[in-house]
Amino acid sequence: MTYADPILYPLAKHRTRIAALTIAAGAAAYAFAAPSYTATARLFAGPAQTHGEAARNEAEILRDPALLRALLPQLKPSLPARLGQLNWWQLAAVTLGLARPETPENIATARLARALTVLAVPETDVVALHFSWTNPNFAAAVLNALLREQQILASGSAQASQTVMLAQTRLHDAQNQLDRINAEIAALPPVAGGTADPGAIEREKDRVASRIAATSSAADALRVDRELVARKMDAAEKAFAGGGWVDNADAPVSTSGAPVLDQAFVDLLDKRGRILSHAQPDEDKLRRVDQEISAAREKAFQNVKQVLGDRLRTMDERLAALAAQNADDQGALRSLDDHLVQLEAFIGSRQASEARVTEATRQLGEQERQAETAIREAAGLRVLSEASLPADPDFPSPLLVIGGACLGGFALGLISALLSERRRITIDRPQDIARVLKIPVLASVPELR
Repeated sequence: MTYADPILYPLAKHRTRIAALTIAAGAAAYAFAAPSYTATARLFAGPAQTHGEAARNEAEILRDPALLRALLPQLKPSLPARLGQLNWWQLAAVTLGLARPETPENIATARLARALTVLAVPETDVVALHFSWTNPNFAAAVLNALLREQQILASGSAQASQTVMLAQTRLHDAQNQLDRINAEIAALPPVAGGTADPGAIEREKDRVASRIAATSSAADALRVDRELVARKMDAAEKAFAGGGWVDNADAPVSTSGAPVLDQAFVDLLDKRGRILSHAQPDEDKLRRVDQEISAAREKAFQNVKQVLGDRLRTMDERLAALAAQNADDQGALRSLDDHLVQLEAFIGSRQASEARVTEATRQLGEQERQAETAIREAAGLRVLSEASLPADPDFPSPLLVIGGACLGGFALGLISALLSERRRITIDRPQDIARVLKIPVLASVPELR
């Protein structure tokens, strides 16, 4: 290479830049060039030879984006996740105001339309359809859905389509009603910490009923004990009022039912009798003994009254607590009965809704089969070959794409080097004198080596 070479010199001088652009272009092509699969289908467009006119008309119909827009609900289960979203450069253009925003439906329709190619085979009534996509399954699904939809539209079987739509509406309504009933059942309050169901409610009712029976039995036994304590209190009051001795409430009773007299009271009575036995009883001593007897009786009565009164109050409080618990349990039992009735009504409604969903599903299947039969028997359109899964990608070839990108990067680097060299005003070689100073070179001394 010499300094005089106008191509090789910039190429060698800027070889790093050229190599970087070449490698970057090849890497970008390798990263972004996704393989494309093309599904193909063929459609016969006329009942008789029309020298291609029917095929050309059908091709125009199939190219209409409105047809692809109508297919979006049918293709919804298999639609790519980002089909209706803008790419980053499109989003940037919208953000900068360079493009107007589009709805996801319009974006998806436009991308499907770009991927579809419809060709009328010359001099025949055959239409060839090609759909290219990165997913072979989706490519075949779009073409087959397009063929089915076009057959329905072209067959004139509007009544069959309307019947299918009506069956779909009935199935949708029945499913919505079933979902609503299931949601109402799920919203019912739990029973015994678990999901409400008839078995759980019955078991909870049995537990509450057992608790009510136990509470009633305890209350009955407590009433019997209270009656005994009340009788003891009544007997003590009568004994005290009659001047008799009132013993401890827990003291044993005699065979006649009267309490056993306290020994201190017996001693006082004996003392009083000895005083009275004298020919001349001592009135002061007798008065003191009577006062002691009265004080002892009063003390014994108050003690018995305190003990029995406390016991009666405790029993009354216990009876009130048992009554409150019994009332709560009775309320809970009534609530469980209402809950069970409500749940059984919901379950009955759910069973009826499930039966309606089953029947609607059967009717929809039958109507769809009838519609398909009507489509197959309709004149005017006939599928010659449905779309099958393409086995191998047809474009791009990885070597072709990467090689072309590398060549493009190399050319871009070379052009950039030449333009950069022309803009430079630095003189590195004799040719630069004529380029920069615009004067001819008379002679040049070769470089000594």
